[in-house]
Amino acid sequence: SDVVRSITPSWNGFVFFEVNPVSFHQVSEVLACSKSRISVNGWFHGPPVARPPAYLEPPLPMKSPTNLELEVLAGWVTPRYLDIGVQSHIQKQFEAQSQIELPGFLLKDKYKMLCDELRASQDQCEWTVKGPPNKRRVHVVPERCSLPENLR
Repeated sequence: SDVVRSITPSWNGFVFFEVNPVSFHQVSEVLACSKSRISVNGWFHGPPVARPPAYLEPPLPMKSPTNLELEVLAGWVTPRYLDIGVQSHIQKQFEAQSQIELPGFLLKDKYKMLCDELRASQDQCEWTVKGPPNKRRVHVVPERCSLPENLR
């Protein structure tokens, strides 16, 4: 459930590993404008190996928001993201590109407040990683920690 090894690319290097149902791998994004990634990849196939049955994650329960939840959202989220038309566009873009960026999602004052409270409380509790490396991996803080109300 944790990163076992991180490999920094090197010129003329070769990385070889088994891909199986419980080995997860990813490639970091190149963020520097002055650098690029040039790579060659391939697959070596061998005889089939017995695999455990695929784990099917149970679907998350869906529910419609209540008026109270919408009021709470309106106090935190920039109004344009609460518009049904904008939400539809966001969904279509996410389905097409498998990623989404929502600049200015939180109201500026709420974002600043959260950042300030996170900085102030970073020494009070130790955050831990929850979830597998490939899906819904989040950092959580134990419930016993006394964080400000806005961070609970």
